[in-house]
Amino acid sequence: MSTTEEAGSPNPAATEGSGKPKMKMIGLGKGLCRAKKGGDGPAAVNKPPSFGATVLRYKAARNAARSFKSLVKPQRPPMPGTATPAGYVINRKPAPPDATALERFRGTLLDLGTRPFVAYIQVVWLLILIPNVVVFLGCMLYWFNWGYLEDPTFPCTTNSTQHLCIDGYYQVLSEDYWQEKMTQVMSALFTYSTLLAAPWRAAILHQIFSQRCRGKEGVDFFGRPNEMPFFHISRSERRTIAILLNLAVVCQIVHQILHLIWNDCIVYFESPEGQISLMTGPVAGCITGVGAGLIQFRAEDRLHTSAPDRFPPGLLAFAGEIIRRLRKGESLDDLFSDIKAEDALKDKQAQAAHDVAPQSTAACATPEVSASCV
Repeated sequence: MSTTEEAGSPNPAATEGSGKPKMKMIGLGKGLCRAKKGGDGPAAVNKPPSFGATVLRYKAARNAARSFKSLVKPQRPPMPGTATPAGYVINRKPAPPDATALERFRGTLLDLGTRPFVAYIQVVWLLILIPNVVVFLGCMLYWFNWGYLEDPTFPCTTNSTQHLCIDGYYQVLSEDYWQEKMTQVMSALFTYSTLLAAPWRAAILHQIFSQRCRGKEGVDFFGRPNEMPFFHISRSERRTIAILLNLAVVCQIVHQILHLIWNDCIVYFESPEGQISLMTGPVAGCITGVGAGLIQFRAEDRLHTSAPDRFPPGLLAFAGEIIRRLRKGESLDDLFSDIKAEDALKDKQAQAAHDVAPQSTAACATPEVSASCV
């Protein structure tokens, strides 16, 4: 069949007056191709695309594939020891198109807390902390009987109520010396873990006063519905939790600065320096951190009681279940087996729900409509 037959009969008016037959357009798939001059000749073959056009098409296809994979892959919680809560990672959504640069930077910091290398660092953190605590306790209780430091280290330049000055130098017990060194290491370790959690703590405090979330419950940082249990806690409880956790960050930073200033064992045992360091560090951390944790655990436990099929059990409910089973003489292996079976059932239900409507997920993978699927 000729090209002109596919395109339709030639238009006589197209050849009159000009002496030359005009170019006619015929459809080939999604593109357009011009017929050769002469009317009934075969259609001209399209020229191959340029190198630049090929690269652009490849980039577009690659970006579309990445968008599709990011939408359909399961959202797993981070490895143990990471700073961002697992519930946020499981229920998070991409930032909306109108997100500001500061909001996107916040998302980057929160995602940083889910990286596997952070969990690996946490393992090293524990390996350093455990022996450090053992040495600290041994020095504090004077288990080692190491005696006094042999070399004079601290001249008698200040008045000390805890150390004896002989020949111009303080006599310092080795346990006192190493106890102070261990507190320096512990302070640095806890400062690192506090700063690692600071983006999440700052984000939940900002959410309380954010215009996007004002007057809304059960929404994420952009005011969109979210199933993370923490977002369904009442606003007053979330405000208290956020204030306490951020006070813990401030106190730990102050504690670390004081450790850098008062960095010898003479000042460490003096008053009021020692008391100030104690109050800004362990005491403040216990009051703020434990207080915030108890409020959150009780609130999440109430959520689970009101909607057990929607919200998972909190830490208090899990601890209560362990105690109940131990009293009945059951082993913890049975409890963990039940948890695994329940998680497997939920995974199957989630996969079945995903398989029911695959077209909607695929449609969101295209850049033109992905913004509307957020």
